[in-house]
Amino acid sequence: MPDELLGIVEKIEGVLREISSGREVQEIGKTLKRFRSALRLSPDELAASAGVTGKTVRNVEDAITKKLSTITDLLRALHHIAIAPTLPTNDQVTVKWLSLPRDTWARASHGPASILRADFEVVPFHGRRREAERDELLEWCQGKASIGIRVYRAEGGMGKTRLALEVCRKLLRHDTSWHVGFLDVDRFEPSEFPWSPFAGSHRPKAFIVVDYAGDTPRTKAIANLLRTLESTCPLKIVRLLLLDRNDLWLGRLYADRGTREILEGESLSFGSPTIELKPALSSDAERKASWTLAAKSFADQLGVSPPNERPKTFTSTAFDQVLLLHMSALLSALGGGKKTGEKAILNELLRRERAYWVKIAQALHLPLHVTLAVEEALYLVFMNGGVKDTDSLLQLLREAPLLAEEPALVRQHIARLLRECYPRGERGIAPLEPDLLGELLVEEHLRNKNP
Repeated sequence: MPDELLGIVEKIEGVLREISSGREVQEIGKTLKRFRSALRLSPDELAASAGVTGKTVRNVEDAITKKLSTITDLLRALHHIAIAPTLPTNDQVTVKWLSLPRDTWARASHGPASILRADFEVVPFHGRRREAERDELLEWCQGKASIGIRVYRAEGGMGKTRLALEVCRKLLRHDTSWHVGFLDVDRFEPSEFPWSPFAGSHRPKAFIVVDYAGDTPRTKAIANLLRTLESTCPLKIVRLLLLDRNDLWLGRLYADRGTREILEGESLSFGSPTIELKPALSSDAERKASWTLAAKSFADQLGVSPPNERPKTFTSTAFDQVLLLHMSALLSALGGGKKTGEKAILNELLRRERAYWVKIAQALHLPLHVTLAVEEALYLVFMNGGVKDTDSLLQLLREAPLLAEEPALVRQHIARLLRECYPRGERGIAPLEPDLLGELLVEEHLRNKNP
């Protein structure tokens, strides 16, 4: 069981022990809400597991309902959900290249911008348009077709990844017959039998998401899966959801005869043109409500009071991208004012991220010139899409013109700093995220390099 999950389980058990011993638990509603948020459950999802209504969950969290039996039922439901991944099942099949994010954002180990990452799910999934799109995708998954492929395209920050994550979570919680997750290209090995890890599984269905599908390694992995899908896949139902900013990369798939035949097969629910994800929030009222929800969610995680002031208007075209709307809310929660323009929002957030590097460098007692070299290293990591471990990062730094001449100790300091600031998994280093922020860093880095 992951340490984060184990911590939640132990805390829930501690609260249950206090209740059973007759001791009063202070702020039980807020405590229950923290547990629910950490497990990424909506009030309605917890309600369904506990056999109560969503309104009851909200009333308990708001201290309107204080009935101990109801509180105990909710805590037991949370406990069962938390330990569910460790319970024995009839299916021990695991697919190493298919994974679902399980990390949670932590103030002590993550930078300010990372709280916006889709996989941390800090802001509850919301919005009528996105909920309708999620439900339609779930309906598509449950359709009778044995194979289904969809391509969603939209600019960065529109909510593609979060939508796919929400579908994964829903399928996982409500139907045990599915394998779900995102393709991990670093763990995918092209072969004649890429579907063989599913052999022997009691789960006959798979929902596979490929984010950044247009990146060459991922496009090649998709091609490998498609070429062998009908001949070697042991699953009864397969759904492939491919995400990227555009669909120009599809030409590379159609250029391959074996892949083209699959894409054009009559049994596939593959539409043309591809599906463009529209802005999640179209009205001023929806954007205002989303900004307020995000600001409160960020404030709760940061341990500060929600901001009292918000932008006077939400009509800025920048807010077509829900990520920029939530960046604005984050800056307000951090005390950074009510910024609404895209450049102003991104510049302020990058400034705060730089301050975070300096703070961590000082805590690690690293020399000043190491901090100055961080941007070059982060640029390289971003362009590489992250690195799998410290050794890979050191190799990357040795090949960089601006860092190659630095002493090995300096490169080791940089690697230590980036691992501390941007951990990914047990050993990896993540690129600067969200992508919009990383892209601004790249733009500035190149401009300063070639004035």
